[in-house]
Amino acid sequence: MTTEDDVKANVAVFNVLADACIEAGQHQLAELVLTEKIPGSGQQPDLQSFNILLKAKRQQGDTVGAEKVYKEMKTLYGRLDTVSYNTLIDIYAGAGQLDKAFEAVDEMKEQGHRVTAKSLNPIAVLFQKKYVSRSTGDLLDLKGVAARGGPGRGDLGAGARAALALFASNAGARPDTYTLVALMSPLARKGQPFRTLAVFHHYVEKEGVRPNMYIYNTVISALADAIAAVQVKTTAPNELHLWLPFYEMPPIDPDAPGKLEKQVRALLGA
Repeated sequence: MTTEDDVKANVAVFNVLADACIEAGQHQLAELVLTEKIPGSGQQPDLQSFNILLKAKRQQGDTVGAEKVYKEMKTLYGRLDTVSYNTLIDIYAGAGQLDKAFEAVDEMKEQGHRVTAKSLNPIAVLFQKKYVSRSTGDLLDLKGVAARGGPGRGDLGAGARAALALFASNAGARPDTYTLVALMSPLARKGQPFRTLAVFHHYVEKEGVRPNMYIYNTVISALADAIAAVQVKTTAPNELHLWLPFYEMPPIDPDAPGKLEKQVRALLGA
């Protein structure tokens, strides 16, 4: 005799299989498992099945298909879970559909789910992408840098400011390491080292984001670009502190500040 637990286990197996298909890039096969194989076994897909289907639509960039899945989920279950909403937000933000991404955030809160950095990061990425695509370089002379208190004390740029406002409007949500990577990387690639460093400073000092090694490497790259841009190799040694505003940051390992200083001194030829 088949018990309710047996049925749940069978659906769970199908879900694992479908998820593995998605990871292998076999999206159509995953949909076949979820929409035909499960019903064909005399069972119905559960909420996790639909979340996996949403995941497939996200990877395909299929916003229309994702909306169809969402409507079916609402009809069957009424109340979606956190994974559902986070995936929807990611889909809409990835497609540049900011209004729909915000609608998903609002519905998520209405349903009593907690909005986190994972929920908001795709929107922050979209903000930064739009800003960086139309912004210009920010290379400044040394006097301008010194007047602001060092490289990294200037303007964050509209994208990073918009991201701050986004998190501030969602109580309890705090930027995380992924947020910082997503905000810094486009600026560094666009040749905006000073804004890259400004974002680093603010999000670490004011927002409490803990840097990882990728972030520190981005800092080193930005510093190298800034140093080359203003030809700091002619700067007197006592101005070196302008390029070392990071040694007081919480280190990711005990030697991180020392390593950073050595690399910057090497860049300066000091």
